[in-house]
Amino acid sequence: MSGADNGDADQRFEVIKPPDTLSKRVKIGGPNAVKLDGLADSDASFIDNVAANYLAYFKEDLKVLSVAFAKLKGAPDNSEIREEVFTAAHDIKGQAGSFGYDLITDMANTYAGLSKSFRQLRKSTLRSSVFMSRR
Repeated sequence: MSGADNGDADQRFEVIKPPDTLSKRVKIGGPNAVKLDGLADSDASFIDNVAANYLAYFKEDLKVLSVAFAKLKGAPDNSEIREEVFTAAHDIKGQAGSFGYDLITDMANTYAGLSKSFRQLRKSTLRSSVFMSRR
């Protein structure tokens, strides 16, 4: 709160500088230090390796999503199952997006959205069915 806010225009703010204890405990360099020269190459190599194997991981994630979505169809009001579907779809969306699989990203985004709105969709479908059966 400034001095103007509380009516005292002469009040000044105090800047507090905490002691720097971290730099005393963390050493730069030494035998176990990270070598920045090869770090970018190492990261790129790791990402290339994961990207090359992504479709195998995707198949496993797709199984998890399929099982969760099948459970949701049987229990659309179960918020825990909706969360399972959302989490599985959201994970796929993020991973696929990271590796440039745009179609998988879009599909997973749709499933994530469906998991949140499945309860409303189910109720409106039920209402439509009841309405149509009365005709």
